[in-house]
Amino acid sequence: MKRTKTRTNAVDASRKAEQFNKVFNDKGERARGLWERKGSYYAQLDANNGKQYKYPLHDATTVPQAVTEMQALKKLQREEKLFPPRVTEKEAQIECTDGRTLRQTIAEYKTHRAAMKAGDEKTWHRQDSGLSRWEEKFGTLPLTRLDDAVTKEYAKWRQSKHGGKVSGRTVDLDVGALHHVIDRCVEIHWLPKSPLSKWKTLNQGPKKRVRLITSDELHRLCKAARLDAESLSMIPLKYRHLRAAQAVTGEAFSDYLYLLAYSGGREQETLKQRWSNVKWDSQVLFFPGALAKKGGGKPAPDRDVDFNKKLETHLKAMYERRDPNSDWLFPSDRHEGPVGSFKKQLERVKKATGILDVGFHHFRHYFISHCVMAQPPIDYMTIAMWV
Repeated sequence: MKRTKTRTNAVDASRKAEQFNKVFNDKGERARGLWERKGSYYAQLDANNGKQYKYPLHDATTVPQAVTEMQALKKLQREEKLFPPRVTEKEAQIECTDGRTLRQTIAEYKTHRAAMKAGDEKTWHRQDSGLSRWEEKFGTLPLTRLDDAVTKEYAKWRQSKHGGKVSGRTVDLDVGALHHVIDRCVEIHWLPKSPLSKWKTLNQGPKKRVRLITSDELHRLCKAARLDAESLSMIPLKYRHLRAAQAVTGEAFSDYLYLLAYSGGREQETLKQRWSNVKWDSQVLFFPGALAKKGGGKPAPDRDVDFNKKLETHLKAMYERRDPNSDWLFPSDRHEGPVGSFKKQLERVKKATGILDVGFHHFRHYFISHCVMAQPPIDYMTIAMWV
């Protein structure tokens, strides 16, 4: 009796088109790993991540063809080239209904980031700073409820008193960190696609060009940094430790401002300068590129700044006042290492002098502008290498 060719045992009344049904060959034997649903074949395989997925076999119309196509997928699996299949948005939403919260997704991202060693520690620290605030505000929020309305609410909160009253740039960085987390969720199929639209940055950059501060303003700011003898004497003797600290800190901050203006150094790289980088024999101040970034998180190139008359004189004066037990130009009196920031001191001298529109970057512009105006003229390529 001639056997009738069949795709599967479709005559079985227990089979349901909407469900995944087991597949049997024409001998009635179970075809392991094969399933049928709505007339299409699927192969159930592990995608080398511990999870089972059903892969659609688009070209198979018979059981033997399905078996052959499944063997090809198994070959990819052995070569570790088999990845999770794309799922429909509806299927992915069902997969996300296990109650994952934003806090859990942030933890998964950090684990993945550490395993992949993506980025540098400074970038990680900045991301973690923003992600901790996301956890504070929306840590228990289910992942499926995340949308643009949530990011706007977060931005409003961060710019309020309760959220830290931060700048638009800080909010932009926080939202950028969240986008990295959500991209990871899409990658591992916790979400079918990102529920967040492209963020419209709040920080529009400087509205005005950085103006050139005058030499007179430079000297006034540096003078205001140092408390004179009369001002120090007004501090009661019982606070003599404060008098000594203020005298030392004020002198160090004044030295710092002059060094920025005479060397063109950036804010942070100048704070982390060492005396071993002052090359007295070759008459240069060495700036290691690892202490600065040129953009995109990449280190800046190393550079040497040739001594000019003011820079050399200032460094020699600083060397006479240096801490003999430290190699840092600006050692901290609170911990090992250099001073972390002079921002509070800058705010104080700005108020004292009334020069309110100045930042640390103005002193870098001061150096560049004076190099351009120098007599005899300095080659532009040389100035470019210095900064």
